[in-house]
Amino acid sequence: MSERFSNRTYVTFLSALLFAALLALGACNDNGDNPQNKEEKENTVPVAKPKVTDVFKGEREALSYALTIFVDQPGPGGSAATWFPKGFMDVDGGHAYVKLECLNTDSTSTSLTVGFYPKVRPRDPNNPIADGELRDDTGRHFEVSKKYPLTKPNFDKALAYIDSVELNKVKYHLNDYNCADFVIRVGRAAGENVPDTYGTWDINFGMGKRLTGGGSNPGNLGQDLRQ
Repeated sequence: MSERFSNRTYVTFLSALLFAALLALGACNDNGDNPQNKEEKENTVPVAKPKVTDVFKGEREALSYALTIFVDQPGPGGSAATWFPKGFMDVDGGHAYVKLECLNTDSTSTSLTVGFYPKVRPRDPNNPIADGELRDDTGRHFEVSKKYPLTKPNFDKALAYIDSVELNKVKYHLNDYNCADFVIRVGRAAGENVPDTYGTWDINFGMGKRLTGGGSNPGNLGQDLRQ
């Protein structure tokens, strides 16, 4: 009885799958054979993917413009350390990000808070590179911040630099272009002399894995901005 029941269940399951497939196929055919749908498809204009800076599109008249740099230093913060132990075969390297903001004449404000990240965390210590992406860092923790008032032309230059990073699909590289590099270059694009101190790292994870290198980093950047 149990064998007959399991066979019957299996047949029922296959029938349900076949029915679902037929429904899906029917839906595809209806969409493709309908002349109206075909005409709409041909006349459709591709929609451009919005840029992160589109938040300022159609911007109101503004009274002032500003750039703020935020730094979440490694571990508890407060030092130029480039990394802090975080658990088994993992470390905290900190993070840096920016906020661009304009105060509008109608007493509202428009802002963008963004940081640069690897899409997928690099796993090879000898090749710490990955596709990069911009992410919303609104509300992220930080220990250090510094605000720079900007002119409208320099504010636009900072936005243009952020656009270029996104449009050119800039790669994330731990030593050459990380979150701190992004922040520093946004600031410099805006005409600000943001400090850039070179730091080094030599992290032995054990089991034959060791990460060595150096470059811009949240630890040093945070200490520089404190001064």
